[in-house]
Amino acid sequence: YKQSLNESFKLNFVKSIVAAKLKNSRVLIMRLNQRLKSPELSAAIYGLRRCVESVETVDNIDTARGFEGKGSAIYFSIFKYFLSGKFVFITRTRRPPLDPVNVMLSFGYTMLYNIITSIIYSRSLDPMIGNLHTIDYGRNSLALDLMEEFRPIIIDALVISLINKNIITESHFTADAENNLPCRFTDAGRKIFIERFEEKLDNRVRYAHDNILIPYRRILEKQVSEYINLLDNSISGYLPVIIR
Repeated sequence: YKQSLNESFKLNFVKSIVAAKLKNSRVLIMRLNQRLKSPELSAAIYGLRRCVESVETVDNIDTARGFEGKGSAIYFSIFKYFLSGKFVFITRTRRPPLDPVNVMLSFGYTMLYNIITSIIYSRSLDPMIGNLHTIDYGRNSLALDLMEEFRPIIIDALVISLINKNIITESHFTADAENNLPCRFTDAGRKIFIERFEEKLDNRVRYAHDNILIPYRRILEKQVSEYINLLDNSISGYLPVIIR
C-alpha cells in the first residue's frame, strides 16, 4: 500500500512491463516476417520498436499507457498475418468479442488473469492495487499488470497455434447475428481450449533469469515473487520475461 503512493516506484514498474509486452509482441512479428518478408510486417516491427524506445524514456504513467495503446493497435493491425485457414480477424473487439479469434483471445486472457490472481492471493498481496491499471471496483489491477508481458507469449501464441494446426475450427463456435447474440464457444470448443491452455502452462521453457528450464506456470509464480522483491526494495528494478 505504501508503494502504491510512490509515483517513482509505479512509473519504473510500468515502464518495465509495457516495454516487455511490446518487445514480446515485436519478436512474434519478427519471427513471422522471417517467412513472409512483408513490408506491412516490417513497418509494424519498426513501429513497435519506436514505441518501446518512447516508453523507456517517458516521465509519467499516462504517457506510458498511451504508447502501450499505440503499440497494441499496431500489433493487432497485423494479427491476421499470423492466421491460416478460414478464420478472419479484422480488429480486436471486447465485451463482447465479435468473432472466434477474439473469443479465444478474451477467454485466454481471462484464464491467465484468474491464475495470476490466485498466485497473488497465495502470496498475501492485495490484487486490486495495480500500477499501470488503476484501482477500480471489482478489478484485480495488479493481476492485469503482471500478465502484460505474458499476453503475447502465452495466450496469443496459443491462439495462433490452435488455429493454424486446425485444432479449433469454426464448428467450435456459435453465433446468432439475427437475434443479436454474440459469438461464443461451444462446450466442446471451450473444453479443448482449456485443455490446451493447461498444457501450455505446463510447457517447460527457459527462464532466463535463472537460466533453467521450468514450466510457464512456475514462471508466473516467480514473477509474482519478483514483484514482491521489488516492493520490499530487495531489487532495484523489476525484471520482466522477454523472449528472444
